[in-house]
Amino acid sequence: MPRERAYGGGCGQYLGHKLSVLRLDGLDLGVEKVDFPLSLLIPFSARLVPLQLFIVVLAKKICVIGAPGVGKTSLIRRFVFNSFQTSSIFSPVDVGIEKRRVVVGEAEILLALWDFAGGEELQRLQTSYLRGTAGYILVVDGTNPETLTTAIRWQSQVAATVGPAVPFVLVLNKADQVDDWRIGHLKLDPLSTAGWSLFRTSAKDGEGVESVFNQLASVCAIRRAS
Repeated sequence: MPRERAYGGGCGQYLGHKLSVLRLDGLDLGVEKVDFPLSLLIPFSARLVPLQLFIVVLAKKICVIGAPGVGKTSLIRRFVFNSFQTSSIFSPVDVGIEKRRVVVGEAEILLALWDFAGGEELQRLQTSYLRGTAGYILVVDGTNPETLTTAIRWQSQVAATVGPAVPFVLVLNKADQVDDWRIGHLKLDPLSTAGWSLFRTSAKDGEGVESVFNQLASVCAIRRAS
């Protein structure tokens, strides 16, 4: 369960509510109000000071990276909203951020999913885009082998920026397009041998999507605990 803390004074509009403090590796990200009353009043220095009960939620930034058209936004929307759409809502230079809480053991983790539109802009923006990354997902279109080549190249660039210890997974998306699948074991076995975690997913029907994000969240939680 999330850890609870009592804070005194300065709570303002949040008096009478339980709050969640979002934390990213020890840094407060903000406060999120939960809609049920909880207010404590205790004597302090001859006056009453309002205390609030806070839940500290561990937040992890996860970057979702891949060539244009591989289904990055669709994967995120399937995971966060359990929905599917065929067109992207972002322009080629935008970064979209969606959030979803997951439970790993007794810990509650807020996954902040950074969805970069792709293309050559990754190299230009990678330092600011990847700062604070706890893990990343490389997305490949299983019907297009060139996107695997791109993902392998970008993995080297990302590892050089955030460090080789930051966990990642490789996602082969569009598993529903069986007849058009073009990435086989000859290309994937060397990556598995090198220790890469590989997942086959379909953002369209949801196959394997939960497993990808839950696996990465678990690895992030284990790394923090160790």
